[in-house]
Amino acid sequence: MSNQPTFDNGSEDIDLMAAEYVLGVLQPQAHREAQRRIEGDPAFAAEVARWESWFSPWLQSIAPVEVSPNVWSRVRATLWQHELPERGTAPAPTTRPSLWESLGFWRGVAAGGFAVAVACLAVLLLNVRQLSTQLPPVPQPVVVTQPPAAPMVVSLRQDDGSTAYTATIDTAHGTVALVPVHLGGDPDLSPELWLIPAGGKPHSLGMIKRGEAMLVDIPEDLREAAKSDSLFAVSLEPAGSQPHQAPTGPVVAKGNLIRL
Repeated sequence: MSNQPTFDNGSEDIDLMAAEYVLGVLQPQAHREAQRRIEGDPAFAAEVARWESWFSPWLQSIAPVEVSPNVWSRVRATLWQHELPERGTAPAPTTRPSLWESLGFWRGVAAGGFAVAVACLAVLLLNVRQLSTQLPPVPQPVVVTQPPAAPMVVSLRQDDGSTAYTATIDTAHGTVALVPVHLGGDPDLSPELWLIPAGGKPHSLGMIKRGEAMLVDIPEDLREAAKSDSLFAVSLEPAGSQPHQAPTGPVVAKGNLIRL
């Protein structure tokens, strides 16, 4: 049921007393104290109302049972024979009756063991709440991640020591972020980028631009060759050329990979 009472750690006494009051299991003195507390303690009155709203649909679902007119007087005489006068002389109650004093509740009892079932349910709810506050928190799994690899960079320098390009190599994704600085040589020729493994032959990474940053892909079969002992170089090729098997023009800038 959606209107089940909710709890917090600071309201355990209020919860328990309100539940016991609604179920009618308090001792007579505690029952009277609970009635007085309903009048003077709004928080307690709210707890009682919530417990009653939680159990009242159960009572309404039980079909009424006709009983003898003298049953109620016998019940009162049995339960409150030392606390209350006879029904005929009892003063009108000044507080609202609980479910314990409801005729519908006793009809439910007559229908068959309802109070026992409800009491067990209330105890179960309270015990589950108490158990949940006592259990240690479930430890969170520790996720161990590998630290990212340090990036590798290269400065492609010309013969006069000036920088033509700077590049950052992402080995995880196999890319080269190429940023132009100033490339000399014949402006009518097109630059081509090369990867030269240590002791290996040049491999073209494609034609690049003089004045525009770009992202260059490293073929998957060459990514293992992009190590700190590899060399990057730039050659100048005829304008409009396609990537070559080997440089056909002058190599005007080069530099070794450095891992930061």
